[in-house]
Amino acid sequence: MPSSPSSWRKHLRDNNIAPPDGLIFFSPNLLNETPEAGKTHRYTAELNNPYLPVYIFQPEYSPHYWHLQALSEHLQSHAYRFHIEKLPHVRDGYPLRDDRTPVETALRERTGALLRSAMEKLQKIQ
Repeated sequence: MPSSPSSWRKHLRDNNIAPPDGLIFFSPNLLNETPEAGKTHRYTAELNNPYLPVYIFQPEYSPHYWHLQALSEHLQSHAYRFHIEKLPHVRDGYPLRDDRTPVETALRERTGALLRSAMEKLQKIQ
């Protein structure tokens, strides 16, 4: 499969496939490597080349939540069209957990509605 934005565009064009409206992430780990304490982290190189709008759902009780401001600044500095929706009182992987809290259980039941809403918002930030 293609691994870079330009190779994806070529793949879509060569195979007469309509491009997606955007990318939706749930608690993404977009760091290039495991960050070392006290050192600046780097994002994957794919985040340096915007080609689709991005919608991010970020659980509050996730280690990636603490990098949200830096991620937002990185996306802005690379001219991304994006939206970040914080999920309060929710842990990473909440839909698959056996030990879900009542808040996580309720959110899991609304995941389809969350995705539909994100798809609609992606079309508006094109």
